Amino acid sequence: MKIRPEEIHGAQQQENAQRTRQERAKSSFEDMLRAQQDRGEKPAEAGTLPPPLANPLLGVGQTGAPSQTEPVMKHVENLLEEWENYAGKLENPGEGDLKEAYGVLERIGSEVRRIKEERPNLAQENPDLNSLVDELEIMSVTETIKFNRGDYI
Repeated sequence: MKIRPEEIHGAQQQENAQRTRQERAKSSFEDMLRAQQDRGEKPAEAGTLPPPLANPLLGVGQTGAPSQTEPVMKHVENLLEEWENYAGKLENPGEGDLKEAYGVLERIGSEVRRIKEERPNLAQENPDLNSLVDELEIMSVTETIKFNRGDYI
């Protein structure tokens, strides 16, 4: 087996690129640590755990009255269950399953439209939940286009 100069050169380039990535990661961490110290925050000490993170979509960790987005979360949860139902019908397309799948898809689309009409200021109330609803809308429109053009026949 011969060692060719171009192979050595390629290996050196990969090694240099890896070193550069590691140095960038180290410097970005150092910059972040410095910025945190400049703001007066102390980094977490060894052996201590950070406080548990609250999921902004579920309203966990909030105090006071129940979140205004809880009804929307129930609708989104139902929509996600409908998506599972839709995916199951597409996985096992039997006779009539495509018609049922299309019906499920129409229900999903109408439910997303209803959420957007009922809660036009959802983006200000809960941006994370709004982005999830937007993603569901995009998926339902995309799947409808696929169905109408005949991708699942």
